[in-house]
Amino acid sequence: MIHITLPTNYKTAKPRDVKNRKEYDKPGVYVFFNSDDTALYVGKSVSFKRRFCVHAANSPFFREASYVRLYEMDTDYERDIYETEMIRQFDPLFNKAKQFHRQVEIEQELAEIEDNAQQLIEEINELRDELNALYAEADAAVVTGDRTDVDGGSGSLEKLGEVLYIDRRISELRAELARLYRKKQILIAKRN
Repeated sequence: MIHITLPTNYKTAKPRDVKNRKEYDKPGVYVFFNSDDTALYVGKSVSFKRRFCVHAANSPFFREASYVRLYEMDTDYERDIYETEMIRQFDPLFNKAKQFHRQVEIEQELAEIEDNAQQLIEEINELRDELNALYAEADAAVVTGDRTDVDGGSGSLEKLGEVLYIDRRISELRAELARLYRKKQILIAKRN
């Protein structure tokens, strides 16, 4: 079996920085990553900067890209070997060539995403119910005239803290749910 070690020397940049820097007009192998450090696409080119512009205009993964790595390599032979190995090691979501997709693995990951999303939705709904109960208690206190916890007593500070905690937690869960749905869209694109 042949063992290939990936180079440790590479340049990293955010997509908006590549077009403006001459150091990216080099031959090599490149890898686009999303904000979760998941490889989106591996490719090779004699001029990364030119190829980058083509991806910016036409590639479905480009809008998901958070950063890109460029491994400089001068020969076609080197680029071809390392591109193949990086596709194998990074398992990028959008490469079709040189990659043997396993439909079963994608389906399992999609099912796992659905399960996690359902759990997040249930937790968000439970927190909303708690929040509504706290608001109902405050409204009832105002309607009945019982302002012992409404006019600044220690109970009202505790309830305010609960409201703020629940609101922050709901925001965190929604962000996680959005991340899962983005990952689901990428996997569906990969499956197709």
